[in-house]
Amino acid sequence: MKDAAVLVLDTHIWLWWINQDPHLPRGIHELIVTFSGSVAVSAASVYEVTFLAVRQRIVLNREINDWLDLATQSVGIEVFPITDSIARQAASLPVQHGDPLDRLNYCNCFKS
Repeated sequence: MKDAAVLVLDTHIWLWWINQDPHLPRGIHELIVTFSGSVAVSAASVYEVTFLAVRQRIVLNREINDWLDLATQSVGIEVFPITDSIARQAASLPVQHGDPLDRLNYCNCFKS
């Protein structure tokens, strides 16, 4: 049996989509809303949004926990956990993947 397709969103794409930000390209918006499989984010994205909001580097339209509930459960987005295997794989990527959170997000796309 073939695994179901999952679309894993990058942190900024997730933020822009949930907040209906005009920075989100129309084609990406259409892909998300018409995608026939599951849509997910990595726990690294939850960390990044929380980190940025607490430090007031991003402004959310509601309290962080309420925003996260809206941005996941309310819209059916699954949060992929970061396992020790994913962490090891992310740390072993070639150097061109410099941002540690991007590395985790990338490896989370290939979780078992």
